[in-house]
Amino acid sequence: MMLKRFFGFLAGVLVASSLARAASVALIYVDEQAIRSGKPLVGAVVSDGIVAPADAVLASGGDVFVGLSNDDVRKASLVRLDKDVNVAVLRLGERLLNPELQAIHRKRAASLQALLPTEIVTDTTTAATAQMDLGQPLLSSGTPVFKITFNGAPVTKDVVHFNAWLNKQRFSVELAAINTEPIQNFTLTIHANPTLTFANLQSSLTRVPVPGYDFKYEYPSAVKPGKTFKFPIEARGIGSKDYEWIIEVKSAGHLQQEKVFVHFD
Repeated sequence: MMLKRFFGFLAGVLVASSLARAASVALIYVDEQAIRSGKPLVGAVVSDGIVAPADAVLASGGDVFVGLSNDDVRKASLVRLDKDVNVAVLRLGERLLNPELQAIHRKRAASLQALLPTEIVTDTTTAATAQMDLGQPLLSSGTPVFKITFNGAPVTKDVVHFNAWLNKQRFSVELAAINTEPIQNFTLTIHANPTLTFANLQSSLTRVPVPGYDFKYEYPSAVKPGKTFKFPIEARGIGSKDYEWIIEVKSAGHLQQEKVFVHFD
């Protein structure tokens, strides 16, 4: 039953991705205990990274590990996530320095290779390892239509320092339209790794904290160049020193992403 669920998810990913060839597969471990017990989830390797079930990634609290069928287990970081379709995209990071767990993974990977068609389990490393450089720019498509700023300043690779009060921190994300074509709507999403709870402070009707900040703004007419939007947000449940916040703005034919490195003193 569990295998049927996993392969059902994988089949959905392959169809949705409209891949020209069969996608490679990856084993997703929500924590080290999942590796030890040999109970992985099955994800897909695509050009953007590793596709995994979003609910499992959220439940893990950001402590996710990915093992390719012909590679070791690696730590993984969240690139983006869509709860509506239950899909998360992960980027591979450093190898897990635990020989015992690596041996368990290799045994599981060998079983997977024996089960699946050859064309699915070959050439897995190329697409996934292309995403391993954590310093590379995040994905984007189309000409940028917004200038994204964080607390009034451009997003850079510099670490943003905060002094959290009662495990909370307020901040803002600003968008300035630089579009040359009409934009009818856009979606702003913020995800944290490790996972945080975000509250929208813009409206009393939407102050209910949610894991991941999801805000959709619909404008009744075209968004004109130069128009600005400011979104006040509060991060809650801060329990770590260092975080990676991914800001994503989607509109028709456009995708923009920025990564903010946050440290709490």
